[in-house]
Amino acid sequence: MTKEDEFRKLFPARLKELRKEHHMSQKDLANMLEMSSGTVAMWEMGKRYPSFEAFIKLEGIFDKKMDYIQGVSDDPAPSKWSEEQIDQLGTWQTEEDFTEVVLKYLRLDERGKRAVEALINSEYQYCKMENKLLPRENFLVSVRIKND
Repeated sequence: MTKEDEFRKLFPARLKELRKEHHMSQKDLANMLEMSSGTVAMWEMGKRYPSFEAFIKLEGIFDKKMDYIQGVSDDPAPSKWSEEQIDQLGTWQTEEDFTEVVLKYLRLDERGKRAVEALINSEYQYCKMENKLLPRENFLVSVRIKND
């Protein structure tokens, strides 16, 4: 059995077990996650699976590590994140946010692109004058454009 098959089999039962241990209804958990109780029900039936962000929230709610919540570990130790893990999550979120901004920019018409570029240039010059620019070496940017 692959890890994914194991997860698909064990996660629904583990989630239900944790929810009941915490004396929560599906609606209670859904409210804490800011989603519908139907979504939680689908997870517990094994018909849908949480996003990474939802798993992070589940870790906080149940104070358990993600692999325990997923059912692939039997170690019920509390969730403890190292500074390195927290930094990595922040980096992933920042990369995801910037990717979304770039995709939005690329979809603009020429007028929209000129407006965005003018704002960026203006703010860049201001930060440069105020000596508030972050060092360029802090960033590695890679852009690939799909040619169809």
